[in-house]
Amino acid sequence: MSQGKQPVKADPLGKYLLHPIKDENMESNRSKQKGGTLHHLPSQWRTPTANRPMRFPPGTLTVSPAVMARILPEDASQGLFRHLSGDWGDVGKEGWKCNEEALKEGKRLLSFYTDRHGTRYLIVTESDRSHTVILLPEEI
Repeated sequence: MSQGKQPVKADPLGKYLLHPIKDENMESNRSKQKGGTLHHLPSQWRTPTANRPMRFPPGTLTVSPAVMARILPEDASQGLFRHLSGDWGDVGKEGWKCNEEALKEGKRLLSFYTDRHGTRYLIVTESDRSHTVILLPEEI
């Protein structure tokens, strides 16, 4: 491996490989949640919606190469902040209920969103809140 390159990480679902986000302008933010972890959001992924209160910490953020290629950062960040604030997107009533229970019981969280061009993407946060992944449905 050449110096300066980040290794490819296996996603928490273990079904495919994802590349970590790299941005020279990253800022560190400490979650205000009890037991929060240090996480990084690149400048182009922050939007005014970041001021909504987070209901849980995201842990490490990973974005699939397909999302980086097809979803605008503004759209993905909008979905990310909706996810972190407990707006589960297009999961239906049953999915919404499952996520609310999962949030209380410490289980995996899953949200679906649609970008401005009609491309659907999902966001998954692991049960221990150590890792959040943004990916396309066909990557599962």
